[in-house]
Amino acid sequence: MKIWRRASELSRVTQAAVSGLGGVVVTRAFPLMAVALTPVVARAQSVFDSVRTASGVCYVWQMPVGGSDFPQDASYSRCALDRLPVHRETPMPPPPRFATDARASYMVIVNADGTVDPDRSRGMTRGGDTVFYREALETIRRWRFDPGRRGGKPVRSAFAIELVSDSRVDTIPSRLEWEYRAGPVSDTLLGRWVREAPLPAFTQSQVDSVHVAMVRRLVRMQVILPRRERRYCVIVPRADSADQTRATRLLAQTMPALATSLAPNGCERTPGMLRLVLPPVHHTEGGRGVVNPSGDFLANWPPGYDGSSWRAWRGRCIADVPTRTATVAIDCGVNPDYAPDEMLAWRERHPEHGRPRPALAYAAGDSVRVTILATTNGAYMTDTLRSTIRSLPELDERAVRDADLPCGGWSVHSSQAGEIYVVSGDPSSASMFITQATTRPTPDQRGRSMQCGPQEPRTTQFAAFLLGGLGDRATAPVTLCYSRCARAYGLDPARHTLAEDAHVRFRVADLRADTRMGDNLIFRIIVEPAPRSLLPIVIIRSQNRWPTSAWLPRRVASNAWDYTVLRADGFTDDDEVYVYLIARDK
Repeated sequence: MKIWRRASELSRVTQAAVSGLGGVVVTRAFPLMAVALTPVVARAQSVFDSVRTASGVCYVWQMPVGGSDFPQDASYSRCALDRLPVHRETPMPPPPRFATDARASYMVIVNADGTVDPDRSRGMTRGGDTVFYREALETIRRWRFDPGRRGGKPVRSAFAIELVSDSRVDTIPSRLEWEYRAGPVSDTLLGRWVREAPLPAFTQSQVDSVHVAMVRRLVRMQVILPRRERRYCVIVPRADSADQTRATRLLAQTMPALATSLAPNGCERTPGMLRLVLPPVHHTEGGRGVVNPSGDFLANWPPGYDGSSWRAWRGRCIADVPTRTATVAIDCGVNPDYAPDEMLAWRERHPEHGRPRPALAYAAGDSVRVTILATTNGAYMTDTLRSTIRSLPELDERAVRDADLPCGGWSVHSSQAGEIYVVSGDPSSASMFITQATTRPTPDQRGRSMQCGPQEPRTTQFAAFLLGGLGDRATAPVTLCYSRCARAYGLDPARHTLAEDAHVRFRVADLRADTRMGDNLIFRIIVEPAPRSLLPIVIIRSQNRWPTSAWLPRRVASNAWDYTVLRADGFTDDDEVYVYLIARDK
């Protein structure tokens, strides 16, 4: 926002003219000074700027996904262009290794020179194969285009692209052929799997390496539970007892912790033994190996706080098999193996499964019990955190409220030194802004006006407040300004601080190793009793840095909320999680 204010003042004082992306502004008042500005910075007035077209209202500006600043991060929307960007012949994403199909979508920012902006081009949604998601994004960032044009000149523009393909036959070598299809609003990269000739089978040593890596992974996932009182027997389909004995000895030698749990002889007809089936390893393209193991007793599925035990399981593992002796990289997923009638009987025995208990009635001033169930995708353990809150702070009493959503750039001002943060935004949205206060004087409000698009009349939709534990404690008045203080809100620390500290706070590193072994942290917040309009706020502090957004979890029951922290978004074991619970209404 500093860049925008300085640019706006320069353009207003010097009456400079700008033309073309990356043009040079030469000031009239200071003939020796030259400042490089883009027309996005110089001309953009509001993120809500719009024009009317034959197909309706067109919002001129498109902002990148995630954190961004207006106007320096703004790009022209497609509907505001005279000519759309045209994709050139450039590298295509590699095929997914784990997923059987390609699913992902991205926002692409094309610069005026036809290159893709690597910082502003980001993912929008993703499938289960996060490796493919990252590789596809890196490929898109190397693309080139004939840039979009506005007023006959090349400009920076933004559009969405979706990657989608059909499903492959998992055990047969295939290649993925891409076709780029341009559309009026968004583009599509359409993939089609093409079968290739069969490849030679893996050698016995390669198969052994895959089986060992797979079993080690299943132990790590808590699918196989090495215990002296629980015995597993190894089964190799279409093989004799000598092959099964050899496979058992191989696992016992490479994993001593599992040795005491392995039955030395066959067990197809031995009661009390848990079968572990090691099927063939299918050789597909690029050294990719596909193996579908199965076995008895799955301790906890689905991974997380809703898991239950199951009689049997089936899995799917994808391995990168090296040509020479080396460590095999492998990833696995499992599901319970059951017949439909078995599932029906199970549901009849456990009618309460999946049905939330009736929520206790809440009255203002009641104390509440908070339970947080934390785990990660792929882990088979869950940690339980509990806390009791004497009373919930109320948004109506402790926050500044407004019936309109402010627009334009915002800033926070305080005479107090240190790290003072204000949370503001729409409490009914997915997130709110966290803005750090500056000690600079509050801008002069005279002559300012809000340039916002029309807003539908709704109930109160804007709130601003302070949170204890978020930075330093505020002791002096704070001013929150929108559009250079065309609209300003005064916050009094004594009246507008919603909580003295986070109601629940924990470090990811404090969770058990078997809980945080997966990629993405997921946790459920359970509140009893819960107000009908409870507002949970989640703040993730990464490596001692406060974020710019406070997240609002997704409600999954009358008294439960879920939230996921993506490791791809910078989540690490050093992160701290702050959870605040706010009553929206009296």
